[in-house]
Amino acid sequence: MRRPSAGGLVALVVLLAAAAAWVVVALLLWRTRVPSDLTLPHLDERDYFTAAELRDAHEYERVVRLLLLGSLATTLVVLALYAWRGARFLRESAAGPIGSGMLLAMLGLALVWLSLLPFGLLELWWQRRHGLSEAGYGDLVVGGWLALGGEFVGLSLAILTEQNPSHAYGIETIRGIAQRLLRGLD
Repeated sequence: MRRPSAGGLVALVVLLAAAAAWVVVALLLWRTRVPSDLTLPHLDERDYFTAAELRDAHEYERVVRLLLLGSLATTLVVLALYAWRGARFLRESAAGPIGSGMLLAMLGLALVWLSLLPFGLLELWWQRRHGLSEAGYGDLVVGGWLALGGEFVGLSLAILTEQNPSHAYGIETIRGIAQRLLRGLD
């Protein structure tokens, strides 16, 4: 088995230090106590909002919850269908194990994004209708598309790292990709 590189060891040490700091902070926060004489005031929303405002808020929240449930159900259906038919895509791919993994990852991300796009558009319409957003529909689509691209790049790096065990912790893989990209810019 190959020894990890110095960069990989540094990354591991930083990760372990961050995890240890997180545990220490969590333990310190765990010991905090709420004062026994703390009294919270009784607040009634009807004292601050009209009946119409409260009704609108409940209607808004109800629709947002329905959109959330619909998007979750749609995601599960899309992923189930993709899991069922994904093996066929893998058999038909001639890209090799790494390329096929990237293809399947890209296709899965794109299918989920496309299936959730109508819910995002509906939620934005609902927010705009209630005066909670001024974002445009194009911003939602383009921003989502750029986020999808970022997710794909991250997932591709993870697949490259996982599929190439000679690259300890993936540092060499990321460095190699960066060097290839920089050479391509010359």
